[in-house]
Amino acid sequence: MASPMADEDKSSLATASASIVEQPKDETAKEDVMPPPASSSNDKENVLEEIDLLGNGKVIKSILRRGTGETAPIGNEVTVHYRGTLLDGTEFDSSYSRKDPFTFTLGAGHVIKGWDVGVASMCKGEIAELLIQPDFAYGERGSPGSIPPNAVLKFKVELLKFAPKKKDKTMMSSEERLEAASASKEEGNKAFKSGDIEGASRMYAEAKDMLEGSEEWADAHAAAAKPLKLSVHLNLASCFLKSEAWLECVLECTAALKLDNGSVKALFRRGVARTHLAEYDTAKVDLIAAAKADPRNVEIRKALDECKKAAAEYERVSSQTYAKMFAK
Repeated sequence: MASPMADEDKSSLATASASIVEQPKDETAKEDVMPPPASSSNDKENVLEEIDLLGNGKVIKSILRRGTGETAPIGNEVTVHYRGTLLDGTEFDSSYSRKDPFTFTLGAGHVIKGWDVGVASMCKGEIAELLIQPDFAYGERGSPGSIPPNAVLKFKVELLKFAPKKKDKTMMSSEERLEAASASKEEGNKAFKSGDIEGASRMYAEAKDMLEGSEEWADAHAAAAKPLKLSVHLNLASCFLKSEAWLECVLECTAALKLDNGSVKALFRRGVARTHLAEYDTAKVDLIAAAKADPRNVEIRKALDECKKAAAEYERVSSQTYAKMFAK
C-alpha cells in the first residue's frame, strides 16, 4: 500500500490511511471524466440527492443521510468513518472494518483532493457516497497493491464531527491549557454517559496530556489544575475498569493518590483492579482503607468481600496443587 503521507507530513500524521492520502501530483493525469458505475436499485432508493460538487463531474456526491448544522469549515479537524471501493465493488480500505475513525485537517492537502472537496460539503452526521475521478484521487500512478492506475473511486463517508484544530500545547499559555483540559474532560463525560468508553478514554487522555507539568505553572494556575488533574485520573481509571484494563486502572489510581492520598474513589478502583490481577494482599489494603474512609458505602464492602473470597479460593486451589505435587 502507498505511503500514507507526503514526506513532510509523515511525522505528525503517520497513522493516516493510505487509501485517502494525497499522492504526488501526476502532471499527465487524464482530464477525461469516466462514466459513473451503474447503481443498484437499492443504491438509487437510498440516494436523497446527487450533487456535482465542482460542476465538471470530477467529484459527485450522493447524499444517503442528511446531516445537521453547518458544513465543515476549511482548516477544521474532521473525524470520519469511511469505506473505499473500486467500481467493481472491491473494497480496498475501511475504517468501519478497523473500528477506528480517521481524523485529518480539512483543506491541508493531507488527503486526496476529492476528499477535501467532498468532506467540505458535508454536515455533521451526514452520510454520503463520493464518486471521485482519477485526477482527484490517484491519477495514473494508482496505489501499488490496492488501487490500479486511472481508477475511479467510490467512498462511503460518514462525517462524525469537526472542530477547530487544536493548538500545540507548547504554544499555549497555562490558562489556555486549563481551558482545553476542562473542555476535553467535559467531552469525555458526555461520551462516558452515552456508553462510549473508548471515546471517553480518548478525551480524558487529551485532558491529562494538557495538564502534564502543571505543577510547575504559576501558583494560581497550578492550584486550579490540581483538582482537575485528579478528576481526570479518576475518570480514566473508571474507563479502564469498564474495559477491564486492570493494570492501566492501577496506574491511574496510583497517580490520583499522589495528588490526594485519601481519595476513596482511587483506593476503591485500585483495589478492584488489583483483585482482578490476583494481587489480593495489596487489594485488601486498598479496599479496607476505602471502607474505613466511607463505612456506609455498600459497593466498597461488596468489593472487599469479593476480594477476600477470591483470595481464599486462590489459597485453596494452591494448597491442593502443592499437596498433589508432594504426594508424587
